[in-house]
Amino acid sequence: QDTRQNATTTMTIATDQCPIFPVSDHILFTAGTATSAKEQEFCTINTSHFVEVGESATTQGSNQILLVIQSFCEMMANTIEEHRETPVIVCAENSSLAAVSNACLLCGAFLLLHEGLNLDCVCEVFKDTLSMLRAGKRSRYMDEEIVYCWSALHQARQLRWLGSDSDDDLAFDVEKACHYAHPSNGNVHILIPGKLLLFLPAEQLPPDQSWVDTPLKSQPAARRFSAAFLGDLLSELEVSAVACLGT
Repeated sequence: QDTRQNATTTMTIATDQCPIFPVSDHILFTAGTATSAKEQEFCTINTSHFVEVGESATTQGSNQILLVIQSFCEMMANTIEEHRETPVIVCAENSSLAAVSNACLLCGAFLLLHEGLNLDCVCEVFKDTLSMLRAGKRSRYMDEEIVYCWSALHQARQLRWLGSDSDDDLAFDVEKACHYAHPSNGNVHILIPGKLLLFLPAEQLPPDQSWVDTPLKSQPAARRFSAAFLGDLLSELEVSAVACLGT
Protein backbone atom coordinates (compact mmCIF):
# COMPACT_ATOMS: atom_id res chain seq x y z
CA GLN A 1 0.00 0.00 0.00
CA ASP A 2 2.75 2.49 0.92
CA THR A 3 4.76 1.66 -2.20
CA ARG A 4 1.73 2.21 -4.42
CA GLN A 5 0.90 5.55 -2.76
CA ASN A 6 4.43 6.87 -3.22
CA ALA A 7 4.54 5.77 -6.85
CA THR A 8 1.11 7.27 -7.47
CA THR A 9 2.22 10.63 -6.16
CA THR A 10 5.27 10.59 -8.43
CA MET A 11 3.23 9.65 -11.47
CA THR A 12 0.69 12.41 -10.81
CA ILE A 13 3.41 14.96 -11.48
CA ALA A 14 4.61 13.08 -14.56
CA THR A 15 1.18 13.12 -16.18
CA ASP A 16 0.42 16.85 -16.24
CA GLN A 17 -1.26 16.77 -12.82
CA CYS A 18 -3.91 14.24 -13.91
CA PRO A 19 -4.72 12.21 -10.80
CA ILE A 20 -3.85 8.53 -10.73
CA PHE A 21 -5.95 6.45 -8.38
CA PRO A 22 -6.33 2.75 -7.55
CA VAL A 23 -9.43 1.01 -8.88
CA SER A 24 -8.58 -2.44 -7.49
CA ASP A 25 -5.77 -4.15 -5.61
CA HIS A 26 -3.44 -4.16 -8.61
CA ILE A 27 -4.96 -1.73 -11.13
CA LEU A 28 -4.70 2.06 -11.26
CA PHE A 29 -6.39 4.53 -13.60
CA THR A 30 -5.53 7.97 -14.93
CA ALA A 31 -7.45 10.34 -17.19
CA GLY A 32 -4.08 11.50 -18.50
CA THR A 33 -1.38 9.84 -20.57
CA ALA A 34 1.19 8.05 -18.46
CA THR A 35 4.06 8.87 -20.79
CA SER A 36 6.66 8.57 -18.05
CA ALA A 37 5.40 5.29 -16.67
CA LYS A 38 8.34 3.36 -18.13
CA GLU A 39 10.60 5.28 -15.76
CA GLN A 40 8.64 3.86 -12.83
CA GLU A 41 7.90 0.28 -11.91
CA PHE A 42 4.55 0.26 -13.69
CA CYS A 43 2.99 -1.56 -16.58
CA THR A 44 0.74 0.71 -18.65
CA ILE A 45 -2.31 -0.22 -20.70
CA ASN A 46 -3.07 2.42 -23.32
CA THR A 47 -6.62 2.21 -24.67
CA SER A 48 -5.60 3.77 -28.00
CA HIS A 49 -5.27 0.21 -29.35
CA PHE A 50 -9.05 -0.10 -29.15
CA VAL A 51 -11.72 1.68 -31.13
CA GLU A 52 -13.64 4.58 -29.61
CA VAL A 53 -16.37 2.52 -27.99
CA GLY A 54 -18.84 5.38 -27.76
CA GLU A 55 -18.42 6.48 -31.36
CA SER A 56 -18.68 2.91 -32.64
CA ALA A 57 -22.08 2.42 -31.03
CA THR A 58 -23.98 3.87 -33.95
CA THR A 59 -21.89 2.30 -36.71
CA GLN A 60 -20.92 -1.16 -35.46
CA GLY A 61 -23.72 -2.29 -33.17
CA SER A 62 -23.73 -3.63 -29.62
CA ASN A 63 -22.15 -6.97 -30.52
CA GLN A 64 -19.09 -5.26 -31.97
CA ILE A 65 -18.84 -3.10 -28.86
CA LEU A 66 -18.91 -6.26 -26.75
CA LEU A 67 -16.13 -7.69 -28.91
CA VAL A 68 -13.99 -4.62 -28.19
CA ILE A 69 -14.71 -4.90 -24.46
CA GLN A 70 -13.91 -8.63 -24.51
CA SER A 71 -10.60 -8.00 -26.32
CA PHE A 72 -9.65 -5.31 -23.81
CA CYS A 73 -10.54 -7.55 -20.86
CA GLU A 74 -8.48 -10.41 -22.28
CA MET A 75 -5.47 -8.13 -22.73
CA MET A 76 -5.87 -6.79 -19.19
CA ALA A 77 -6.13 -10.29 -17.73
CA ASN A 78 -3.05 -11.46 -19.63
CA THR A 79 -1.07 -8.38 -18.63
CA ILE A 80 -1.94 -8.80 -14.96
CA GLU A 81 -1.01 -12.48 -15.11
CA GLU A 82 2.36 -11.69 -16.70
CA HIS A 83 3.15 -8.84 -14.29
CA ARG A 84 1.83 -10.10 -10.97
CA GLU A 85 4.22 -8.00 -8.91
CA THR A 86 3.80 -4.83 -10.98
CA PRO A 87 0.86 -2.42 -10.68
CA VAL A 88 -0.98 -1.86 -13.96
CA ILE A 89 -2.08 1.63 -15.00
CA VAL A 90 -4.92 2.06 -17.48
CA CYS A 91 -4.48 5.39 -19.25
CA ALA A 92 -6.23 7.30 -22.00
CA GLU A 93 -4.70 7.87 -25.43
CA ASN A 94 -4.84 11.63 -24.82
CA SER A 95 -6.66 14.12 -22.62
CA SER A 96 -9.66 14.53 -24.95
CA LEU A 97 -13.07 13.75 -23.49
CA ALA A 98 -13.63 10.98 -26.03
CA ALA A 99 -10.35 9.26 -25.12
CA VAL A 100 -10.96 9.56 -21.38
CA SER A 101 -14.53 8.29 -21.81
CA ASN A 102 -13.25 5.30 -23.78
CA ALA A 103 -10.63 4.42 -21.16
CA CYS A 104 -13.09 4.85 -18.31
CA LEU A 105 -15.72 2.61 -19.91
CA LEU A 106 -13.24 -0.16 -20.76
CA CYS A 107 -11.56 -0.16 -17.35
CA GLY A 108 -14.92 -0.21 -15.57
CA ALA A 109 -16.07 -3.07 -17.78
CA PHE A 110 -13.03 -5.10 -16.73
CA LEU A 111 -13.77 -4.47 -13.06
CA LEU A 112 -17.35 -5.68 -13.57
CA LEU A 113 -16.67 -8.75 -15.70
CA HIS A 114 -13.29 -9.96 -14.43
CA GLU A 115 -12.82 -8.48 -10.97
CA GLY A 116 -16.39 -9.16 -9.83
CA LEU A 117 -17.13 -5.64 -8.57
CA ASN A 118 -20.76 -4.59 -8.53
CA LEU A 119 -22.14 -1.57 -10.37
CA ASP A 120 -22.29 0.70 -7.32
CA CYS A 121 -18.64 0.04 -6.51
CA VAL A 122 -17.50 0.78 -10.05
CA CYS A 123 -19.51 4.02 -10.18
CA GLU A 124 -18.01 5.06 -6.84
CA VAL A 125 -14.47 4.32 -8.02
CA PHE A 126 -14.91 6.45 -11.14
CA LYS A 127 -17.15 9.16 -9.66
CA ASP A 128 -14.58 11.94 -10.16
CA THR A 129 -13.90 10.89 -13.76
CA LEU A 130 -17.63 10.71 -14.51
CA SER A 131 -18.10 14.18 -12.99
CA MET A 132 -15.33 15.52 -15.20
CA LEU A 133 -16.99 14.05 -18.29
CA ARG A 134 -20.35 15.44 -17.23
CA ALA A 135 -18.89 18.92 -16.87
CA GLY A 136 -17.04 18.82 -20.19
CA LYS A 137 -18.25 20.46 -23.35
CA ARG A 138 -19.98 18.23 -25.92
CA SER A 139 -20.29 15.44 -23.36
CA ARG A 140 -23.73 16.10 -21.88
CA TYR A 141 -24.73 12.46 -21.79
CA MET A 142 -21.30 10.84 -21.98
CA ASP A 143 -21.19 9.89 -18.30
CA GLU A 144 -24.76 8.54 -18.39
CA GLU A 145 -24.01 6.39 -21.43
CA ILE A 146 -21.02 4.87 -19.65
CA VAL A 147 -23.13 4.00 -16.61
CA TYR A 148 -25.88 2.55 -18.82
CA CYS A 149 -23.31 0.29 -20.47
CA TRP A 150 -21.85 -0.75 -17.12
CA SER A 151 -25.36 -1.49 -15.86
CA ALA A 152 -26.02 -3.78 -18.83
CA LEU A 153 -22.69 -5.57 -18.29
CA HIS A 154 -23.44 -5.96 -14.58
CA GLN A 155 -26.82 -7.51 -15.38
CA ALA A 156 -25.28 -9.80 -18.00
CA ARG A 157 -22.70 -10.96 -15.46
CA GLN A 158 -25.40 -11.72 -12.90
CA LEU A 159 -27.33 -13.72 -15.52
CA ARG A 160 -24.10 -15.54 -16.45
CA TRP A 161 -24.32 -14.35 -20.03
CA LEU A 162 -20.90 -12.71 -19.77
CA GLY A 163 -17.94 -13.07 -17.44
CA SER A 164 -14.25 -13.77 -17.26
CA ASP A 165 -12.31 -16.46 -19.11
CA SER A 166 -12.31 -18.60 -15.97
CA ASP A 167 -16.12 -18.71 -15.83
CA ASP A 168 -17.65 -21.92 -17.17
CA ASP A 169 -20.87 -22.31 -19.16
CA LEU A 170 -21.42 -18.67 -20.04
CA ALA A 171 -24.56 -18.33 -22.15
CA PHE A 172 -23.38 -15.65 -24.57
CA ASP A 173 -20.59 -16.32 -27.09
CA VAL A 174 -19.52 -12.82 -28.16
CA GLU A 175 -17.49 -13.93 -31.18
CA LYS A 176 -20.28 -16.16 -32.51
CA ALA A 177 -22.86 -13.43 -31.94
CA CYS A 178 -20.71 -10.91 -33.85
CA HIS A 179 -20.24 -13.36 -36.70
CA TYR A 180 -23.94 -14.09 -37.24
CA ALA A 181 -25.00 -10.48 -36.65
CA HIS A 182 -22.88 -9.30 -39.57
CA PRO A 183 -25.09 -8.47 -42.59
CA SER A 184 -23.05 -10.85 -44.76
CA ASN A 185 -23.39 -13.80 -42.39
CA GLY A 186 -27.13 -13.84 -41.70
CA ASN A 187 -27.91 -10.58 -39.89
CA VAL A 188 -29.21 -12.61 -36.94
CA HIS A 189 -29.08 -10.76 -33.63
CA ILE A 190 -29.12 -12.59 -30.30
CA LEU A 191 -31.25 -10.59 -27.87
CA ILE A 192 -31.54 -13.21 -25.11
CA PRO A 193 -29.02 -16.07 -25.38
CA GLY A 194 -30.75 -19.34 -26.07
CA LYS A 195 -34.23 -17.78 -26.07
CA LEU A 196 -34.80 -14.79 -28.34
CA LEU A 197 -33.18 -13.88 -31.66
CA LEU A 198 -34.05 -11.20 -34.18
CA PHE A 199 -33.63 -11.48 -37.96
CA LEU A 200 -35.16 -10.26 -41.21
CA PRO A 201 -37.74 -12.35 -43.10
CA ALA A 202 -36.41 -14.78 -45.69
CA GLU A 203 -36.24 -13.72 -49.32
CA GLN A 204 -37.95 -15.82 -52.00
CA LEU A 205 -35.03 -17.13 -54.06
CA PRO A 206 -34.35 -20.04 -56.44
CA PRO A 207 -33.54 -23.34 -54.66
CA ASP A 208 -29.86 -23.14 -55.59
CA GLN A 209 -29.41 -19.53 -54.39
CA SER A 210 -28.69 -18.82 -50.72
CA TRP A 211 -28.67 -15.03 -50.79
CA VAL A 212 -29.01 -11.94 -52.94
CA ASP A 213 -27.56 -8.45 -52.61
CA THR A 214 -30.28 -5.86 -53.11
CA PRO A 215 -29.09 -2.38 -54.14
CA LEU A 216 -30.30 0.47 -51.94
CA LYS A 217 -30.38 4.14 -52.83
CA SER A 218 -27.40 6.02 -51.35
CA GLN A 219 -26.53 3.02 -49.15
CA PRO A 220 -24.51 -0.19 -49.42
CA ALA A 221 -26.36 -3.16 -50.90
CA ALA A 222 -28.48 -5.13 -48.42
CA ARG A 223 -27.96 -8.90 -48.34
CA ARG A 224 -31.15 -10.96 -47.99
CA PHE A 225 -31.12 -14.69 -47.35
CA SER A 226 -33.20 -17.63 -48.48
CA ALA A 227 -35.40 -19.62 -46.11
CA ALA A 228 -33.11 -22.65 -46.51
CA PHE A 229 -30.02 -20.65 -45.56
CA LEU A 230 -31.71 -19.15 -42.51
CA GLY A 231 -33.15 -22.53 -41.56
CA ASP A 232 -29.69 -24.11 -41.47
CA LEU A 233 -28.27 -21.14 -39.57
CA LEU A 234 -31.04 -21.11 -36.98
CA SER A 235 -30.70 -24.85 -36.56
CA GLU A 236 -27.01 -24.36 -35.78
CA LEU A 237 -28.03 -21.79 -33.17
CA GLU A 238 -30.45 -24.40 -31.71
CA VAL A 239 -33.58 -22.37 -32.49
CA SER A 240 -36.71 -24.49 -32.02
CA ALA A 241 -39.45 -22.01 -33.08
CA VAL A 242 -39.76 -18.93 -35.28
CA ALA A 243 -42.45 -16.22 -35.13
CA CYS A 244 -42.85 -13.96 -38.15
CA LEU A 245 -43.78 -10.45 -37.01
CA GLY A 246 -43.82 -8.77 -40.41
CA THR A 247 -42.54 -8.74 -43.96
